[in-house]
Amino acid sequence: MPNPTPPVFNHGYALLICVDDSLVNDLKLPAVKRDVDAFAGVLASPEHCCYPAENIKIVSGMNATRANILGALGWLRDKLNADVSGNATAVVYYTGHGHRDEAGYYLIPYDVDAVSLRATSLAAVDFSDGINALNPQRLLVLLDCCRAGGIGALAKNVPIIRSAAAPIDGFLAPDSKAISTNDVELKGAKGVAESLSLMHGRTVISSSQGEEKSWVLLDGSMSVFTYYVIQALIGHAHTLQLNTRETAVGVLGLATYLDETVNKRVNKEHSPNGQNPDYKISGQNFPIALVHAGAGYAKDVDIPDANDVVTTLAAAAAATSQSVSGGVGVVQIAGSSNTIIQTVNNTTITISTSLANAIAGVQRATAEHTPVASQDRFILRDELATSFSMSEIKALCFAMGLDFEDIAGDTKSAKVIELIMYCERRGILGKLGDEIHKARSPVS
Repeated sequence: MPNPTPPVFNHGYALLICVDDSLVNDLKLPAVKRDVDAFAGVLASPEHCCYPAENIKIVSGMNATRANILGALGWLRDKLNADVSGNATAVVYYTGHGHRDEAGYYLIPYDVDAVSLRATSLAAVDFSDGINALNPQRLLVLLDCCRAGGIGALAKNVPIIRSAAAPIDGFLAPDSKAISTNDVELKGAKGVAESLSLMHGRTVISSSQGEEKSWVLLDGSMSVFTYYVIQALIGHAHTLQLNTRETAVGVLGLATYLDETVNKRVNKEHSPNGQNPDYKISGQNFPIALVHAGAGYAKDVDIPDANDVVTTLAAAAAATSQSVSGGVGVVQIAGSSNTIIQTVNNTTITISTSLANAIAGVQRATAEHTPVASQDRFILRDELATSFSMSEIKALCFAMGLDFEDIAGDTKSAKVIELIMYCERRGILGKLGDEIHKARSPVS
């Protein structure tokens, strides 16, 4: 059983980037959203990895633009800079398309232009520079870039894309050293916490090598790579080790487990050419998450399957409401990081975590008289432009005591942008966030 009072991996931070949508129809990868939802749910679960929910940020859908991805790295950098413990662990996860040409390697963001692919993609060197600007005690980068699903139509409609696995060399600092074998023994959750201050390092793992594809499980639940990452996080990696009980999963255990499992599964279900994860580790074999809330599993205990864990967490999230008062605070992510259920003023509503966090951000900025973060402004814009009709926007204005006709713009998109700017100029953007939050549909 987990500890009666489960510990929290207090200094763990995770940035999860999922390019599941695209302005180019043939580049859409809706299936990868399940990967990031599952990953976030397990990281935040108090029964598993115990990451604080406020330390997990997801960038997905229309928000996964080139600018927003780089901006999210800025969010992670700010979080790490604010952590004065000197004891931070950061995880950066990217899932989506990757492209290689004669000039280099690129990640494909939501707002890519197929005609100007290189100019509108995110160069790997820029992404790795953003990651190398982070300075946590421990850093893990996971890259799932060469997606097998959704590639077939590209030859006809996007002939210039050349899918390839992400190169990993650029994500290690120039002075990185090989992994140390003199690791600190981890004994219990307290032992993990104490040993973290002694351990440091940087690890980069790519889901495949060269021109290999990154495949999805036959049942379509998630990618093979992400499935086995989650398997490792919930305790399966320890079955390859000599220890009788692992209370945390380390980067070496994760890499070894992926090396032992991913290719075998792909060979069995998909391709004799296989899928071989690639990884480099510098520093020490540092822990990246607690296993079973720091309790670990005995050698003879049956560890649950990743799909069962993800399903259970999602069901728990759907059955549990979170009570808040006076707006939205930090969102507690449970099973699905895409949608949460909250109770506000005795009304139960559904709201995406990204929107909830954006509303919380504009409320803080309004209260503290500080500039609103661009990411929060963009999320409000996208929510209004895609989920609200013109009549609903007019109702928002009425609820705020604004004259709809005073808001310039002939189209809904123009009206939305002007409404946000109008509210921001008058210091009432937080109030607009409140009204958006209240307008969500009640759960039946």
